Amino acid sequence: KWQRRWRITKHTQQEPSLKTKLVLFSGPFFVLLLAFIIHRLNSDLYGSIFGFDPQGAYGEWIQFICYSVAGVIGVATWRLLRKNGLNKEGVLIALFSIGCFFIALEEISYGQWIFKWETPALFQEINTQGETNLHNITGLMNIHLLFMVIGFFGGFAWVYKRISKGGLFTDLVCPEWHYASYFFPVFVFYFYWDFIRPHFHIIGNQQELFELILSFGFLLLSFLNYLLSVQV
Repeated sequence: KWQRRWRITKHTQQEPSLKTKLVLFSGPFFVLLLAFIIHRLNSDLYGSIFGFDPQGAYGEWIQFICYSVAGVIGVATWRLLRKNGLNKEGVLIALFSIGCFFIALEEISYGQWIFKWETPALFQEINTQGETNLHNITGLMNIHLLFMVIGFFGGFAWVYKRISKGGLFTDLVCPEWHYASYFFPVFVFYFYWDFIRPHFHIIGNQQELFELILSFGFLLLSFLNYLLSVQV
């Protein structure tokens, strides 16, 4: 019953105009252009935004905000889905929210940047940046591979969406083509960094820039999913 209702609602909802889609798609390219201009004009400012220094890594603080807000929106989406008896979709969004909150806390090392505590000795030995987080622990997880998987999926999920029968679950998982530009660049960067750079060097480590763009993608995806859940 809910699938039939979803199809009717989906067909009657107003699609974003092509102009709106193009604006959304071009967002990451504007960020890249802005970053390039800042780098050319003031390399110190660029470093303070996209660098690794906890005292001035504004890009990581923006990522923390994006993932935190995405997680909160995800909780609101989960409540709407649960209210309508869509348990499978609700579990999906609950996992999405948990993931967003986890990434947000990882970005600020679980509050270490705020409260300035000393990194425990164990983390100093195994964490590549000497911080209280998991994603920088040597050998714990292949974070680059994870970014590549997320970036590739987010970049091409809309293709699967076109050839499949669709449905609410698919719509919640697969962002449309005009969101692909927030995901695919992170795949391109980490593919270059791990497989091409050792043989042919083009650019330095710009991971924070591309991860920032990815965080915008997660924020947009969470908002989109909330709108979809309202229409059920």
